[in-house]
Amino acid sequence: MKRRYPSELPELDILEYSLKFITTNVVPILLIILYGMTIGNLTNVLLTLLSFSLLRMFSGGYHIRSPELCIATSVTLIISISEFGHLLKEYTTIMNLASLLLVLLYSPSNIRMQTLIPKKYDTLLKVSSCVIIIINIYINNIFICVALLAQSLLLIRPLKGGEKE
Repeated sequence: MKRRYPSELPELDILEYSLKFITTNVVPILLIILYGMTIGNLTNVLLTLLSFSLLRMFSGGYHIRSPELCIATSVTLIISISEFGHLLKEYTTIMNLASLLLVLLYSPSNIRMQTLIPKKYDTLLKVSSCVIIIINIYINNIFICVALLAQSLLLIRPLKGGEKE
């Protein structure tokens, strides 16, 4: 495309970054929303997607190296939680407390390579992550609860010999 329209298109690296961003972020979100609309479960899908994403933004977590596998895993996880989260309703308190404990112990996790946020803000990121979970303890929504627990579990990163975060 760049050879065909050299003056109309931005630099190749900007174009490549934009296409990668769209395929790894926008497409999965649109697929998840479309699924929610199709089956009439949009509210639960959006609650799950937004709560998972919000906590992930502040807490970090494990990243799958392959973009394709990451997309498939993320879409499957969000849809599964929005469909089957209600089955865990009786464990809401335990899951909220487990999420809070995991965030206290492990957040922020694996965030240095993913953002430009300086290390001096780690305490603020941890407190923000805890506040998100505490808000759900008050709201008491099972779909938010399961999404927050799933994200909290992604914070756990066993350290290899001598490694420090």
